Amino acid sequence: MRCLAFILILVLSGLSPLPARAETPEAKAIKAAGFASNDVGFVLIDLDDGRALAEQMADALFIPASVAKLATVYPAQQVLGADFRFQTRLYRAGDVLYLKGGGDPVLTNLQLRDLLQQAPKPEGGWKGFAYDGGATTETAEVDDGQPIQAVYNAGFGALNVDFNRIQVNWSRDAGGALAFHARAVADGLNVPADWVRFLAAESEPPPGANFLYAGDARGERWLYAKDLPEILPEEGAIFLPVQHPALNTALVFRQIAKSNGVTLPEPQAGTVPSDATLVATVESPPLSEVMTGLLKFSNNMTAELIGLATSQRLTGKTLDPRGSSAALGDWLRQRLSYVDWTGFKLVNHSGLSTESRASPRQIAAVLMAMAREPVLAGMPNKIMGDDPGAAAAAKSGTMDFACGLAGYLTGKSGKRLAFAIFALDRDKRAALDASFDRRILAPTPGARSWLGRAHGLEAALLKSWRARF
Repeated sequence: MRCLAFILILVLSGLSPLPARAETPEAKAIKAAGFASNDVGFVLIDLDDGRALAEQMADALFIPASVAKLATVYPAQQVLGADFRFQTRLYRAGDVLYLKGGGDPVLTNLQLRDLLQQAPKPEGGWKGFAYDGGATTETAEVDDGQPIQAVYNAGFGALNVDFNRIQVNWSRDAGGALAFHARAVADGLNVPADWVRFLAAESEPPPGANFLYAGDARGERWLYAKDLPEILPEEGAIFLPVQHPALNTALVFRQIAKSNGVTLPEPQAGTVPSDATLVATVESPPLSEVMTGLLKFSNNMTAELIGLATSQRLTGKTLDPRGSSAALGDWLRQRLSYVDWTGFKLVNHSGLSTESRASPRQIAAVLMAMAREPVLAGMPNKIMGDDPGAAAAAKSGTMDFACGLAGYLTGKSGKRLAFAIFALDRDKRAALDASFDRRILAPTPGARSWLGRAHGLEAALLKSWRARF
């Protein structure tokens, strides 16, 4: 036995050590981009058989940012239908005109003019003008953790126009004072918005805060840095968000009426009486077209309103964005019950929140469902190099120190693939949330270079997957 053991020792000692496990192309790409392995999660799915061809931290939770819009548009198409249209109406009760919103996210100045032209002109004119925004909960901004001045953080509700933003131009007048001009700008019909007021700030604003919101229920009002050209240049132009969308829409309508020879009193919030007569209607494009625009331009307000309409159809209730997002999340859990939805949490429909969480595998499940029941063709193409076949139809999402990309890719073999990629610097994102000043619109130091590395990693992964599969 001792002899046999000795022989075994000699044989084993002569063997070369086992080779180390080869580093994967994905691991090399992550290292080359300067990320830690636990900063990145991804999954690549073969759409023909549902197999995961590559994955890392596929069940870990990340901030999805605008990738979350995929979890809004898929339920919306299934519940509302591709032909669903939002409606905005005018009613008449005696000599009072009522503007009633239906949550249309893409209502324009031209459509408001169409409403006006459909309406009758009573003898003696209109004695009252009211707006009814009760069909949808009105919210002053998408997320209270974002810069107040950010146009992507505008309010939304049953009445919206021109994506609830106002263009502001300013310059010095003959007396040397700053003069501001606001207008609702869209589709070739620009409407003066002199109800948006600008006042000089009494105290010096912090660097990077050129406008400070000071509005209330009576209307939009902004403070500006009067004598600090390093904060507010001598002249310029900017878009500012609207926080009272129903009132703003009514005021735009009133201004359009005035320019067309129709005098309306100051608008008042109200409810359309049950005996009122419908006199005019305008409709949005079909939902499929609205969602194509959403996936291309990623407008947050549009996503919120589509989601609210979907939850209202599902539940029969008018919910706030948080409750509405939870309702769509429950629908996804029931519809795609084969997926582990542990930790999945969307607090709104646009993804504009650092509270929201989703895993690569959960988002990939939505993509797989979309591929089985084609509903969308509007995701932008991400071109990789000079090969036209290497374009990936994908929805991106970006926030400071958090980003994602999810969509479809065709391998060189012709294989149809779905993918979801997320990156997140948890420490830097948490530190930013703890110190964030909502008055400042300027980019966070270091965030742009981080995002550049993340986008480079996404491109490297997609190129590798296309070549290998």
